[in-house]
Amino acid sequence: MPFPYSIVPFPSDLPAVKPVEAYFYGRSIPALSPVRRVLDVFADIDVIIPEQDQLESLTRLALQAQELYFAAVLFEPDASQLDHFLYAFIRLCAAPDPSSSPFAL
Repeated sequence: MPFPYSIVPFPSDLPAVKPVEAYFYGRSIPALSPVRRVLDVFADIDVIIPEQDQLESLTRLALQAQELYFAAVLFEPDASQLDHFLYAFIRLCAAPDPSSSPFAL
């Protein structure tokens, strides 16, 4: 009688997948999309990525806050300032510890 077995690949045989890419189960997200940038922030600070609908809501909230902030200060930001605001906003939402704030002095 043959011995039943299953073939289990070794971890070294599996393709390397970043946690951010694994989150969408093969769906590709453009590198410059706001959702991708928010996912990158979660990966950078090493916290659990929220569900997709929560992630999209958080992204919309961050973009609205960004728009309101720069409209209120009557300032035309460049790309690096927009990225910094988005990163800081998402980081504070994900890890609200004041000592880990990107605005802390």
